[in-house]
Amino acid sequence: MAVGDNRKYLTCLITLKEDPPQSGTLDKTAAEFLASKGVVVKTVQEARSHPSLRNVILEGLKISNSKAISRAQHVQDFNVLSEDFSL
Repeated sequence: MAVGDNRKYLTCLITLKEDPPQSGTLDKTAAEFLASKGVVVKTVQEARSHPSLRNVILEGLKISNSKAISRAQHVQDFNVLSEDFSL
């Protein structure tokens, strides 16, 4: 989720897909993707504390920002949340 209303720049709030939901265990697809990037983890907490996770996310943001129409649409900061969004 991108947050930017009344702020100097866009920030992204990131959650990692869990299976089953709210279990703390990473979804198989998410775990495989992270492993392909060198982040071998099984839980959300392990992922959040892994030193290379930041680089994986920055790589994705760099690609996303390169497709933005203007600099105002660039995500400049992010935070990985410990649990998924809820209603």
